Amino acid sequence: MLPEPVKVVLDFVQQVNQNNAEGVAALLAPDHTFVDLAGDTEQGYQRIAAGWRDYLTQFPKYRLYIRRIVLLPIGVALIGQTTGSHLQIPDEQEFNDEGVIWLATVEHGLLKTWQLYADSVVNANALNLEGGQEIYAPVWFARTIAKHLDLLPPGSRTDDVRNVRKYYSRLYRKAPPETLLEIAERLFFEEGYRFVPYELIYYHPGTIALLNPEKVQALSVDINHWAAADTFSQFISGPTWKQGVISDDLIGKWIISPDFWYRRIAVVSTIYLDGDSERMLKYAAMLVDDHEDMIVKALSWVLRRAIRYDRKGVEQFLADHKHRLAARIKREVRNKLDTGLKNPTKN
Repeated sequence: MLPEPVKVVLDFVQQVNQNNAEGVAALLAPDHTFVDLAGDTEQGYQRIAAGWRDYLTQFPKYRLYIRRIVLLPIGVALIGQTTGSHLQIPDEQEFNDEGVIWLATVEHGLLKTWQLYADSVVNANALNLEGGQEIYAPVWFARTIAKHLDLLPPGSRTDDVRNVRKYYSRLYRKAPPETLLEIAERLFFEEGYRFVPYELIYYHPGTIALLNPEKVQALSVDINHWAAADTFSQFISGPTWKQGVISDDLIGKWIISPDFWYRRIAVVSTIYLDGDSERMLKYAAMLVDDHEDMIVKALSWVLRRAIRYDRKGVEQFLADHKHRLAARIKREVRNKLDTGLKNPTKN
């Protein structure tokens, strides 16, 4: 539950983001004071309400994105970014280069003051942000992360996306795992992202344990690419299986699914059981007759990984299933056994 002043301030931001000038005006106190980045002050309800109407009319795409909320003795501090402002610069430049601290005070359910500061270490220290109470608002934070990802340049690589995830993992490192899970779920279900929410869950201590079979299943919806399947296996299904959040029953359901992506997830998840060669070989054996390309490649991968833990077991597996395994699997796994490489360079 958010503190009441925070609710009021976020409602105000919501009205701004919806380009609702009347909604903004309705939340201003009669003696409202506005202070801009330059320190210039405006006072009086009518004057400031008119200013907001003019601004939102002139810049209808103006949006505020909140990444932190701190409750201070002097008010509510929001830290974030904007796009679509009077700066009239590209959104990615404004979002990445023009951070803002908004300090608001609330009285009788209305905004008494709204003051802007540049997001700098000097201003953060002057406001003693680190001494305040950190407030977590997952729906707002998920929107900000989504916008950050939206604004990555075309052609951005996995490392670029991962750097965004690492930034927010650090930013919310002290947040309860329940908070990180909600941020990730909103980022997945409402904002349409997959890789970042999976990693947010995996890398935040205690969050994997909050999942259950229903949540795990829900996080697997619409997987239709090997990268999505393997990312899910690495960061969600494998770790939850290892921790006992999901059981062999769910994996058993997936391994016989008519959807080959679930069959791939089931067998690839065994890689992330940290050396459980018995289950690696058990579930691989259930797919020896499955010659779907994505399954053939997955079986080769799992068997090659299993060599680390049970070389003799893999050799026996090849012998037991030599007439049923795809040629690619036999070739790549045998190469790995003999040379340590999947595809040794030919002389």
